[in-house]
Amino acid sequence: MEIFLIGYVQNFWLVQVGPELITVFSSEIRTNNYLESFHNQLLRFFGMHPNIWDFIQKLRILENQYYVEMFQARQNLTIRDQTSRGERAVNTALIRRAIEQLNEDNDVLRCLRSMGQANADYLRRQIGPPPSP
Repeated sequence: MEIFLIGYVQNFWLVQVGPELITVFSSEIRTNNYLESFHNQLLRFFGMHPNIWDFIQKLRILENQYYVEMFQARQNLTIRDQTSRGERAVNTALIRRAIEQLNEDNDVLRCLRSMGQANADYLRRQIGPPPSP
């Protein structure tokens, strides 16, 4: 029986079906149950037992996000870019630094230039360099 089971698993599941269909290793979506995945994302977003005000604020953010994504889907636009969390964190840090600098020296033009540069760098990474005139 043991030889049969090993042969069955090896010949059917590993050879015919293939490991890429039976494992979630290095997969961005780590479940085949999309509702389970959505609930997992909600739990990570809201956290455990948030107070009512945090819950309402995060619910508004989530509603706005899905409203924008639905609009993008209706317009056949890309819904989510492939920007990594690291890139977003770098961009957020650059903008935060510009705001902190604004609070220190009250130079609005410098702040806008810094934020514009951060945004231009982000766009250049996403869509490539601008076309030459």
